[in-house]
Amino acid sequence: MNKQLRNFAVFSLLGLAWSGAQAACSCSDLKLLKDRLNEVDAALHAYDHELQIITVQQQTTGMEIKTNPTTRAKLQGKVQEGINSVGAGGTTGEGAGVTNRCKVVMKNNPPCLEPSYRAHEEVHQRHCEADYQRGNVTWKILTGDAGDRHEALGTLLADYAREEMEGYQTERRMLASEHERLTKECKPKMAYSSRPISSQPPAAQPVNDDGLSGPVNDAVNTLRNLKGLFGK
Repeated sequence: MNKQLRNFAVFSLLGLAWSGAQAACSCSDLKLLKDRLNEVDAALHAYDHELQIITVQQQTTGMEIKTNPTTRAKLQGKVQEGINSVGAGGTTGEGAGVTNRCKVVMKNNPPCLEPSYRAHEEVHQRHCEADYQRGNVTWKILTGDAGDRHEALGTLLADYAREEMEGYQTERRMLASEHERLTKECKPKMAYSSRPISSQPPAAQPVNDDGLSGPVNDAVNTLRNLKGLFGK
């Protein structure tokens, strides 16, 4: 198979997967999509804000801030505060995660949000698989020297935040696309009716002695007046 045919096949499969993923959402999910979009935007804003703080601290102190249980918990706590500030009371589900073996694990979520949650975690899955090629991650985790790949590799907290933002941005694109589609498709449609727009019947036109009414009667009267002025 040549390169063009191979690329065509790949994009066709992606298109089928995308259309299948979108089928889970209906008009009744519009509010759910908007609620999750708000949570994702809040998370992105919080990560961006914290990333700026981390960068300034590193530049000021000249020391790198690594990812460890303490720094990660502090960062995630700030992000969760942002999500909670716009949260929908848990209606958007429990999300998903990636194991130390780079497997995506889905939790209890509304079917409409499953594809976007999965897309988010697949970003982490790709980074996970790449990280396992960089060093002896498995051994460090098995021996207890590290809790996960970030600790095993000494990932900078700034890079951890950037990976999270990449995941949320991927999720957001899917959510926004589906919300836009449903917003267009779910607009209320006006039913066709042959009845006049006004509910009031048309006003009756006055009828003269000749049985003429409305504009016709007015024209006849105008002609008669002209004849009176100029004679027969």
